[in-house]
Amino acid sequence: MIFSAIVLLCVFETILAQDGIATQTITNLNAYSTMRPCAQDCIWDTYAGCFADNIGVAIGCIGCCGSCPPYTAATLDCYCRVDLQTNAMSYLSSCISHGCTVGDYASDISVAQSLYGSYCTSQGYSAEIAAATPANAATGSSYVDLMSSCFRILVRKNN
Repeated sequence: MIFSAIVLLCVFETILAQDGIATQTITNLNAYSTMRPCAQDCIWDTYAGCFADNIGVAIGCIGCCGSCPPYTAATLDCYCRVDLQTNAMSYLSSCISHGCTVGDYASDISVAQSLYGSYCTSQGYSAEIAAATPANAATGSSYVDLMSSCFRILVRKNN
């Protein structure tokens, strides 16, 4: 049943992408490529050959691991939705504080949140962003919960 839902989601995402609905392209920015890999992984990563728009997954814009294959990112109208931006910031804070264990992860959080916020405003979306620090990150999807959920779906899919 879950596999069928994932397949249906993949087909739907592919149709949306083919209809010319703009998807996020945050990873094309120079600022993304200068981030530490542990912070980059909170924005975009691959799992078992699937492309994962991790912010898009965390804020409910796409299913776990996007579509596998083909590549699909969250649509801009969802990715930069004003009422989801605080959740995206909280997710980035939680993910980076768990994934960037060497050095000062607070600066990585700041860079990632700034990248996300400026990306959305550069795409014409309003900013409704209160930066989330590790102390107030509990309101968003936690990195551990997100990755656990994705892993469970991939295991079921491959069995």
